Amino acid sequence: MRDRYLALFDDVEHAVEALTELRALGVSEEEISVISGIPVAEAIMGRPKVANLMARWALPGALIGLAAGVFFTMGTTLMYPIYVGGQPIVSLPPSMVIIYEFTMLGVILATLTGLLAQAELPRLREKAYHPAISHGAIGVLFRCDDAGFAQVRERLLALGASEIIHVDRSES
Repeated sequence: MRDRYLALFDDVEHAVEALTELRALGVSEEEISVISGIPVAEAIMGRPKVANLMARWALPGALIGLAAGVFFTMGTTLMYPIYVGGQPIVSLPPSMVIIYEFTMLGVILATLTGLLAQAELPRLREKAYHPAISHGAIGVLFRCDDAGFAQVRERLLALGASEIIHVDRSES
């Protein structure tokens, strides 16, 4: 079993050193998270850049919206034709406005869904947090097994951790 711990640092430099030390002690990048009350770029922390997946949500939403727009403007008029004075059943210029609006509606709804999914909202379980983070501390959340925790704790305290808190036990 691996436990989750939260190490608190007063400044970014000590947190960066701690991240390097955690990697040297064998903690994988996937098991480390940085929590900060202020925005800190990944490059400053020496972390890999996280991919923004919003475009992967928006494109399918646009295609679904386009298909819905075509169906509602052209499909319904072809399913229930009303012939008026020899005019075409489907008129393209007014249909294009409705198709555009449905496409944008699909993009907006898919992007909103993607935003909520990436932000992990609604939160189904409690996230690790400490009030000191709101007052400028940098939190480094990591997983470590019981056997190696004593060495990790000693190294992080030597690097300037003000506090190391046991968060929870996980089965992973």
